[in-house]
Amino acid sequence: GNVFHGNNIFGPSGRTITRYTGFLQIPANGDYGFATSSDDASFLLIDGKAVVEWGGYHGWVGDARHNRTIALAAGIHEFEYLHVNVAGDGGCVAAWKPPGSEKWVTIPSSAFLPVHRAFLRERERFGGTRSADLTWRNIGETVIGDDDYIQRFRMTSNPAGFDAKAATFTWDFGDGTAANGEGLNDLEHVYLLDGPVDVTVTVTQGTLKDSVTNRMVVSRDWRWILNEKLDPLAAHLKIVQTYDLARMKPATLARAMELFRRARANASYVKAGHLMATSAEPVDDKMLVASVKEYAEFLMANEPDGAAKAVDDFVAAAKRAQQPFTRAALYVGAGRVCLDRLGNDPKAEQWFAEALKFADRGNDRSIKAAWIGMGDVYRRRGDGEKALAAYESAEKMQPAATANRTAVEVGSLSRTIEFYIRQGEWEAARKHLEEWDWQFPTQKLHGYSTLLWVRFYQGQKMHKEAIQEANDLVGAAERSNYAPQLLLAAADSWVALRNAGNAKKLLEHVIAVYKDSPLVSDAKKKLAELGG
Repeated sequence: GNVFHGNNIFGPSGRTITRYTGFLQIPANGDYGFATSSDDASFLLIDGKAVVEWGGYHGWVGDARHNRTIALAAGIHEFEYLHVNVAGDGGCVAAWKPPGSEKWVTIPSSAFLPVHRAFLRERERFGGTRSADLTWRNIGETVIGDDDYIQRFRMTSNPAGFDAKAATFTWDFGDGTAANGEGLNDLEHVYLLDGPVDVTVTVTQGTLKDSVTNRMVVSRDWRWILNEKLDPLAAHLKIVQTYDLARMKPATLARAMELFRRARANASYVKAGHLMATSAEPVDDKMLVASVKEYAEFLMANEPDGAAKAVDDFVAAAKRAQQPFTRAALYVGAGRVCLDRLGNDPKAEQWFAEALKFADRGNDRSIKAAWIGMGDVYRRRGDGEKALAAYESAEKMQPAATANRTAVEVGSLSRTIEFYIRQGEWEAARKHLEEWDWQFPTQKLHGYSTLLWVRFYQGQKMHKEAIQEANDLVGAAERSNYAPQLLLAAADSWVALRNAGNAKKLLEHVIAVYKDSPLVSDAKKKLAELGG
C-alpha cells in the first residue's frame, strides 16, 4: 500500500535490502516534495533518478529534514525506494508534500496505480494439448525444538489435457520422499528441512504421460510470526508417518527422529533410529553420533531387549562412519552397553579393542574413553594391575597435573558430590562423578569415588548397580582403605533386595579379611541383626 515498515515481513531483518517499486499517478503539474526517514540507509528515486538520499548507518528521525522538492508533470511516473538495514529491526517511511499541502504525510496508497492480484491457471505447452502442472502453497508450520520449524505445504497439479480424477499422479518431493495414486492431484506434504528442492509430478492416463519439475524453496512464511499460530504437532506427525523412511536423506531422517521423539511416536522413532545406524548412504559423522547415542538410550529405556539392539546398532553405525575417531566413539558406545547393561565383559573388551585400533591416529576423547572402558573391564574381572595400566594410559592423554593440584581437584569434586547426594540432587551428583572418573581414572581403584557412586545408586534405590560397583572395586583392589566400607554398603543393598544370605557373606568377609578395621564391630552388629 505504501512505503512504511518497521521490520522485514519476509524474514530476519538484519543485513537486508528492501526494494519498493510502483507507479505514481500525478494528477497535475506542480512542485512535489519528497522525504525519507529510515534506520539505516534509504534512497528515493523518481523516473530512475535519485531525489532524496540518506546513506550511511543511522537511526530514525521523527521529521522530514531529509527532503527535496522537484517539478513533476501530470501523468504516470516510475517510483522506486531502496532501504538497507544492517542490524536490528530497521524500518523506513517515504513521505511527500503535494502542491498546496501544508504538511508532510506518508505517501498514500491512493497516489500509486492499483496492484491487481493474478492467479495461476493450468500450464500450457506451445504446440501441444497436454501438459503436467505443479503449484504449491505454504499452509502451516509447527516447531519441534527451540527454533526448529517444519513446514506443511499443499501441493496441487491441475494438468491440461488429462482427467484429474482418472489420471495417476506420481510425486517426487525432492527430499527423498514420494507419493503415488489415482486422482492424487491435491495433497499435503511436510518438509522437515529448509532449502531448495526440485519437485516433480508425473501424470499418467492410459498411454498419455507428461511430467514437470519445478524448484521450490522451503522456508518459514514469516507472516506466521505475526499471527503466532502453530499447527498441532499431530498434524505433521500424521503426514510424516506415511513416508518411506528408508528413502529419506540422513539429514531429513534425523529431523524425522526428532519429530517422532517429541511426539512420543515410539515405534516410528525406533524404526528411524535403526535406519540412521544401518543405512549405507553417506552421513555427516557428527549427526550420526548424536542421533545414534540418543536412539540407543531410548532403546535401553523402552525396549525389552533394547540393550542388545543398541549394541548391534552402535556397531553398524561405527562401520558406517567415515572418520576414525567417530568409529572409535561408536565402538566405545557398544562396549559401554555390553559392560554396564549386559554384564558381558568379553564383548565389551572386543569393542573397546576395536576403538583402540585408532589410538595411533592421535589424542581424541574417543580413545581416552576406550582406555577407561578397557580399565573397567579389567576392574570387573578383578585384575587390578591391568586395570591400572589402562587407566594410566587414559590419564597420559591429558596434560600432567602436580600432586597438589590433583589433590585439590579431587577434594573439591568429592565435597561437591557429597553435598549433592545429601540434597538428593542426583543429576548434579552424577555429572560430577562422571567428571571425576574422566579426569582421574586411576582414582577408580582408590575407592572413595566408588563409595560415592554406591551412595548415589543407593539413594535412588538402584541396589543392583550399587552392589556391582562395590564388588568391582573390592575385586580389583582388595586392600583399598575403602573396601570394608564398600562391603558393608553392598550388604545393606542385599538386605534391601531381601537377600539376607548374600548380605551375611559380605559381612563375614569383612570380619575375616579386615580384622584391623574399625568397621569390624559394625559388621558383627549387622550380622547379629540378620541372625548370623
